[in-house]
Amino acid sequence: MRILIAPDSFKGSLSAIEVANTIKEAAAIEWPELECTTAPLADGGEGTIDTLVLTTGGQKIPVKVTGPLGNQILTHYGVLGDRQTVVMEMANVAGFAMIPDLSRNPRVLTTYGVGELLITAIEDGYQHFIIGLGGSATNDGGIGFLQALGAEFYDEDGNETGVDGQAIFKLQKADLSHLDQRLQTCSIVIASDVDNPLCGKNGATAIYGPQKGIKKSETLMWDTAMQRYATIIEKEVNRNLQYEPGSGAAGGMGFAAMVIGAKRKSGAELVGSYLNLKEKISQSTFIITGEGRTDEQTMKGKLPFYVAHTAAKYRVPVIVLSGSLDANIDELNHVFTSLHSIIPAPFPINEVMENAKPFLLQAARQLFRTMRMAWKLSK
Repeated sequence: MRILIAPDSFKGSLSAIEVANTIKEAAAIEWPELECTTAPLADGGEGTIDTLVLTTGGQKIPVKVTGPLGNQILTHYGVLGDRQTVVMEMANVAGFAMIPDLSRNPRVLTTYGVGELLITAIEDGYQHFIIGLGGSATNDGGIGFLQALGAEFYDEDGNETGVDGQAIFKLQKADLSHLDQRLQTCSIVIASDVDNPLCGKNGATAIYGPQKGIKKSETLMWDTAMQRYATIIEKEVNRNLQYEPGSGAAGGMGFAAMVIGAKRKSGAELVGSYLNLKEKISQSTFIITGEGRTDEQTMKGKLPFYVAHTAAKYRVPVIVLSGSLDANIDELNHVFTSLHSIIPAPFPINEVMENAKPFLLQAARQLFRTMRMAWKLSK
């Protein structure tokens, strides 16, 4: 019997690698003879660098850039094992988890550091890039990112707009003629499973703005400013991009990346290809996946759904072991063989996150005890 352990991270508590290793540890305790393979996954968000660097035998390069609040931070990019491809994450440059609760105001946040990180990697000699867009805190349409790459933006008085989210409200004129010329020889892939356009009722602000700190009463104002910003840029590049699928990813970073020629790919599929996930699934008897919370959003292309969708082609059952489950899992039961929460009793959310590893280990042990008994009885 072969088990493939292919989870996402439990965001804010355990990386995908830690989740996979903890589940494997539980298997070693309860079913030592079980053959287990781990494939920690990511979809362009938190953990993408760690997963791809570990899988390919690459390395991390530390870099100082501008953080989401405008201060200097120490972050990193990853170089894959081919020594040619760089992977970057929005999550560790302008990520939601980097912002204190009281500072979650997209007006004062910037993507400038993402552009700085890209320029640094170019100066280090790299030309092939993967930018993971998950986990962003910003909603600036990538205006800060483009400025770090050389673009210039002006208000009605001819003054520079600044690099934070307020800039899209001030913008009246764009000049992209000073974008770094080296970008023309680069290939850039944005890894994201978000297919929202930049603007409109399904756009970046309407769908994701409220969770980033934008009041619902202000979403129309933000969306109007975002559309004006996009239209001004589109005239400069003579391309229509704001309605492209994925242009609304990461508060509009998808749009800005497309402006410099980036191509969008499914983050889960891209990471899965590096891990030879399809081959591993086809050779497995069971798959265990999971995430921080499994709910109706899981059905909209999140990693466990991608795993289950792929596994269905090979008729391999998929078990979900997640931090928590939605109260209504009827729809999820049509996709997954069974779903389990690691929470043993009612606890405050902070205690659950602090104790995620022991809770996961205990839940996984119980799961393997059940599976082992069922396997014995089936013989």
